[in-house]
Amino acid sequence: MLRINNIAVFWGILDLLSIGWYIGMNIYKGRIPIAQEIFDGSATIKSFGFPNFTFLIYIGALLFVSPILSGILLILNKKSCLILSYIQTPFRLILIIPPSIFFILWPLNDLMEKSVVLWLGFTLVSISETIKISTLIVWNKRRTT
Repeated sequence: MLRINNIAVFWGILDLLSIGWYIGMNIYKGRIPIAQEIFDGSATIKSFGFPNFTFLIYIGALLFVSPILSGILLILNKKSCLILSYIQTPFRLILIIPPSIFFILWPLNDLMEKSVVLWLGFTLVSISETIKISTLIVWNKRRTT
């Protein structure tokens, strides 16, 4: 039988794996993880004539690495991981933060035309995030009783 604490650990491992995969892929491609996105994003914002909005790039980078904290909190079965998971969910839906099941979108790129991929991808990410939040709510209720 699945122990209730394993639910949080499962989601925590997926959060940490998503960041690990991202870092590994960037290193493999010869890029500096996170820093490269900050440099590229800052240059893009400045090229549009909005240099005062570069702080948004840093907020985005902070959001992007927040799964490290949520992963650790989930693995440690801390109640504060719930609040962080709730905050992360809308950002996961718009892909600022990698989805909880980060590999869910991989096969879509080669399967269909882009408009179908967009809707199917959003649907899959929405379902995965709903499952995550639902199971964490169940985890919290059973954990506290």
